[in-house]
Amino acid sequence: MPTEFIATYRVGLDHSAETKTCIQPTPITPRCTMNEFVPLSHEHHLLNVTAIYPDGITTTLFPFVPEDIIKPDPPVIFRVSTVSENELEVQWFAPRSWPYPEDIPLKYQLRYKPCKSKDFRQGDPTEATTLRIKATLRKRTYCIQVNAQHHLGYGKPSEWSPTTVFPVTPFK
Repeated sequence: MPTEFIATYRVGLDHSAETKTCIQPTPITPRCTMNEFVPLSHEHHLLNVTAIYPDGITTTLFPFVPEDIIKPDPPVIFRVSTVSENELEVQWFAPRSWPYPEDIPLKYQLRYKPCKSKDFRQGDPTEATTLRIKATLRKRTYCIQVNAQHHLGYGKPSEWSPTTVFPVTPFK
């Protein structure tokens, strides 16, 4: 087990680029924060992690492009309601961890199915946070999930949100 970690990074692969310290809570913590990280940069970044052991050291370089590693947390489904005899309305929020949702929007994809079915129906990606879906099978219980991705398609989609189970009752 390492007794200490030292982490640095630089923007660009040029050896003359300024090396910055990746801030760790303690020297033994295996994670750090890049204070001057540019989240949507197309420029290569280089993370240098050195693990210090009682009998030596090991250094590993991790090159990455920030836009390639973006992966939001799943959205949070807020409300599901019946709006007509054959429609449900689903409303959700961007993940709390997503910085500046107004400036860097997400696109969402909703999927749903009668819970006893094995196949989901999936909608087209949208920046809306409210959608209506056809729920023509009355008195069924629907399983609904949403995922999120950067609105320009950078990085990877989030995991699907936890399943929201909604029993459809006759419309009044």
